[in-house]
Amino acid sequence: MTVTAAAKSAAPSNAPPSPAAMGEHQPPAAPTGSGSRRPMRPLAPGQIQLAEFAVRHHVVTLAANQSFEHITDPDFWANVAQKRFRPCDRIDVHDAGGRFFAELYVRQVHEGRAATGAKPSVVVHILRHVEFEPLDSRPRRTLYEVKFMGPAQGWSIIRTADGNVMIENLDNREIAEKRLSTMNIGGN
Repeated sequence: MTVTAAAKSAAPSNAPPSPAAMGEHQPPAAPTGSGSRRPMRPLAPGQIQLAEFAVRHHVVTLAANQSFEHITDPDFWANVAQKRFRPCDRIDVHDAGGRFFAELYVRQVHEGRAATGAKPSVVVHILRHVEFEPLDSRPRRTLYEVKFMGPAQGWSIIRTADGNVMIENLDNREIAEKRLSTMNIGGN
């Protein structure tokens, strides 16, 4: 006795209900151009690897005189484009004042060509950009202040008169405050 396809579909199933039957969101079905659907091709072992080996993750700290608006200009990256970035790399962008954080995705890298005069450049896409409220609610010292200068310089002691960094790369605010209190400073 042969069971037809219609009879198979009418038979009760012990399988759990589909996500669509349970009201869950499903991605739209692939378009069926001529009525035939492409067969699914499973992910090959060579298509997956650890991110540490496939892409690079960079960290950039913008100085106070560098504007965030310029980071999407491909020429902004001209001095560091060669042999540093690859498509699909990620770049975390901080500013020295701790006012924002951004995550960028490298879409295209132009190495530049001396023969044609083409400059190196990097095309990036902003994945996210977060503006922060100021943290400093403590009264400022008259001659020096403790300030976070980004991941490259860490917590630093800054001379307020001219903005010079006196001591940098301290682990946290408390250590910087303690170091400032032990400095031989007249007037503080």
